[in-house]
Amino acid sequence: MNYDRELLFGILARQVGFLSRENLLAAISASLGQASPAPSDVPLPNASLDAAQRELLDQLVRRQLNVHGDARQALDHLEAAAALRAELQELVARLSGFTMAGGERTLPIDRAVAREETDSPPPVGEPPELRFRVLRPHARGGLGEVFVAHDTELNREVALKRIRDERLDTPQNRARFVLEAEVTGGLEHPGIVPVYSLGTSDDGRPFYAMRFIKGESLKEAIGRYHQANASGRDESQRLLDLRKLLRRFIDVCNAIEYAHSRGVLHRDLKPDNIMLGDFGETLVVDWGLAKPLGAAEPPVALGPAAPEEAALPNDGGNGGKPPWASGTAPTQMGSAIGTPAYMSPEQAAGDLDRVGVAADVYSLGATLYCLLAGRPPFVDEFLAQLLERVRRGDLLPPRAVRPEAPAALEAICLKAMSLEPADRYASPKMLAEELERWLADEPVAAHRAQWHERLARWARRHRRGVQAAVVALALVSVVSIGAAVLVHAAKQQAEHERDVTRLALEAETVAKREAHAALAAEREARLEASRALDNYVSMVTEEESFAGDQVQPLRKRLLADALNYYENLLDDSDGEGQVRHDLANAILRVGRIHHAGGSREEAIDAFGQALAAFSELAVKHPQVSQYQRDLALCQRSLAELKTQSGDLPGAVEHFRQALAIWQRLVESGSSSDRPDLAEAWYDLGRTQLGHQQADAASDSFRQSLAVLKQISAGDADTTALESKVAAGLKQAARREKVD
Repeated sequence: MNYDRELLFGILARQVGFLSRENLLAAISASLGQASPAPSDVPLPNASLDAAQRELLDQLVRRQLNVHGDARQALDHLEAAAALRAELQELVARLSGFTMAGGERTLPIDRAVAREETDSPPPVGEPPELRFRVLRPHARGGLGEVFVAHDTELNREVALKRIRDERLDTPQNRARFVLEAEVTGGLEHPGIVPVYSLGTSDDGRPFYAMRFIKGESLKEAIGRYHQANASGRDESQRLLDLRKLLRRFIDVCNAIEYAHSRGVLHRDLKPDNIMLGDFGETLVVDWGLAKPLGAAEPPVALGPAAPEEAALPNDGGNGGKPPWASGTAPTQMGSAIGTPAYMSPEQAAGDLDRVGVAADVYSLGATLYCLLAGRPPFVDEFLAQLLERVRRGDLLPPRAVRPEAPAALEAICLKAMSLEPADRYASPKMLAEELERWLADEPVAAHRAQWHERLARWARRHRRGVQAAVVALALVSVVSIGAAVLVHAAKQQAEHERDVTRLALEAETVAKREAHAALAAEREARLEASRALDNYVSMVTEEESFAGDQVQPLRKRLLADALNYYENLLDDSDGEGQVRHDLANAILRVGRIHHAGGSREEAIDAFGQALAAFSELAVKHPQVSQYQRDLALCQRSLAELKTQSGDLPGAVEHFRQALAIWQRLVESGSSSDRPDLAEAWYDLGRTQLGHQQADAASDSFRQSLAVLKQISAGDADTTALESKVAAGLKQAARREKVD
């Protein structure tokens, strides 16, 4: 027979008031002659336990066994065993002559009761009721009241909770109170207030001591947050404070996830039951409605409310409404378990068999609602109407109350508060992970972001690209305005000034539009900024307003600024092909400007830089035919420049390089490149003729004619080129005769 377990059952029954002293002694006496009955089946003379009382006591026994391992260890740590020692010692004396069937005397209380009959030292410390000295009241709930007390043993302040006077006479209330202490004491987590001691005072009132939290409730922190928002504070500060509150809320989700992993439901989560310490502590308190998962509902009978409870003052200016309308009333207990404004629909319907993990997730969602909206999710003057609204899910979305609340957080909140448990988050951990994603600026599953939200998120992640586009926009704007002013000073003509200014402003408008569109993607931002600047360079190089000699210094200066920006954009773009292509074209234009202005050396240097850029592009991107054509054109431009400077061998070499590129393009099937190939053969022949190479020139002219014959009628007008080639052949023939 498991006497230790039986004794544990009896002591707990005595502690919560289900048995009197005489009942306990008589029950243990009767049990000694039985063959291993279960503790809840022990006959109790002069008393009886109903099924609900036995279920509750079995829960308390299981909780003790889970914490201490076995019944004997639980008896050693149970404060009530020491308090009842004198009574049980009387039973030892009375049963000292009892003989079992085997003839040996056995005492079931040798460790928990008869400590003084062994060599064990006396217990250390004062009895629990003497150890804690009450200092002042602190808070009241539906079942208990909390005092600030002094722990004389460890010289510290603690919170001492005991049953309220008007609830003391009901055994079920005492049992519920002890179960609350057992549940809280068994949950060891940084987010759950630790229990230091459980005991019974001289008048039979159970109490327990726990950590005293110095700080404020989450409800107070939420009220302070929304009050500061109403005063019109800075938006960045508002978001910072919101993130701090969300971090605290995530801590609550993790604490409840831990409780669920230990098989415990809270069932009364609300901002009032969450305490925020001064040093980052976030603690879930008031586990008075906690229940093991899958266990039957413990009996609870609060009885009528005390007069002072019925007249509780309204909190936060509730307009004369009853306390449940603000969500701050003491917990309502009965068929609807929980706080009305924060309880799940299944709790409001009294369908306690369906109350599980999803109910705590719902209450967490309701707490998040209060955080976002600054008020409970349900407010009604009459309790019956409020419960009906909870059952129907009839609530305003948070953004209907506070439009500044983020849409993604509203979606998370409403998912957690879904009417059907299956539609909510499967666990508090999943709710916490959604909030973590929002804090990390990641998409959340509960909300499909609008295009402007996705664009803003993209911009925050790609600040460098956005900044490059903005710099491009600013540069184009400054250069455009400067060009307009300088042209006005150079021309001194009002009409011309308006024309140039109009062109500059048009370029600025196009650049702004393209730069703003570039914000849609980082790569596109760089390319569009490059195109915008390329348009500007084209305007400066090709517009007739910049062709006069008096504006050539301005023209060179503007193009130098453009080249400098191209190089910066190239450094920032990690070598993007389009940006390099635009840069090479810009350098080529600069070379032509130097050439037109008579600066031949500078022109050759610029053409050489452009040739290097085009060559690199053609090697890296052989599949892009445009890069090959641009390289051929650059070779041709450099050849013409060297022809004019008298470097005919160098010119011939560049023409041959261009010919080779166009020949490859034509052989690959690009018939549109035949006119350029024919033109290149002609240019080579003309240069060879000038270099006194009449035979070679004749061959080049014939090659040009052969290509021209391959060009289909209508594809290109080759008449002019045919005339030039024919004239070249005649001139080469005359040279051959002379030679």
